[in-house]
Amino acid sequence: MNNLREGDQVSVLKVITNDDILKFAELTGDHNPIHTESAKNIVHGALLNGLVSGLIGTKLPGAGTIVIEQNITFPKPCYAGDTVEVIVKITSIKMYLTLVVMALCISYSYTENNSTVTNIKSSTNTKQPTGCACAIFLSGQFKKGSKEQPKGYPALIHEYPDPIPCTTIGNKLCVNKCLEIIVKHLPNSQAVLCASIDRDCHKERAYLFFKNCKDEWINTNLSAGREYCCKDGMPYKC
Repeated sequence: MNNLREGDQVSVLKVITNDDILKFAELTGDHNPIHTESAKNIVHGALLNGLVSGLIGTKLPGAGTIVIEQNITFPKPCYAGDTVEVIVKITSIKMYLTLVVMALCISYSYTENNSTVTNIKSSTNTKQPTGCACAIFLSGQFKKGSKEQPKGYPALIHEYPDPIPCTTIGNKLCVNKCLEIIVKHLPNSQAVLCASIDRDCHKERAYLFFKNCKDEWINTNLSAGREYCCKDGMPYKC
């Protein structure tokens, strides 16, 4: 520990393949269809945590490290083919180390022969309907009452693998499912939001958006009613 300092950090990049997900499912017995039978298989949370463990045990702090407590949240899904960047940073050194860990999922685009190619396959003739998805956007990302789409990426996003009817009732069902998952994050919402956004914010409110069938976000105008203040990925008192 003598060579470790607050602020030290390391990171590693890894592409999670569909084969990685299927092998992990076989090893653990977790054959949930969202991991093994979806159009875009979602990476197991425990698999991502395994990458974190590998970095802690070999890079920072390194060999001999024993983790005594760990709090994990998964505000956004990672999919097969995504590049995951795991970052470990020392935030406190006392009798034991306190670490902040982030796993960022990145979908790269690249060019070849003057054409843009992405790792997400798109249909050439017909556009597939978008399923139910929930997202949290901060008030600084959109103009209230405007029909314009929010700017930037959502602070939190959750997608449902099962189709929901493209009707008014289906939209209400989608919103209800969104509320169920959002409520689970409320006790630790400030820490989760601040760790998820790529900018600082001051006294911004979080609003629930959803989309179902159409690829456009709809503001439910539902808010947690509190203001969020974040700096460098960490919450602070407004």
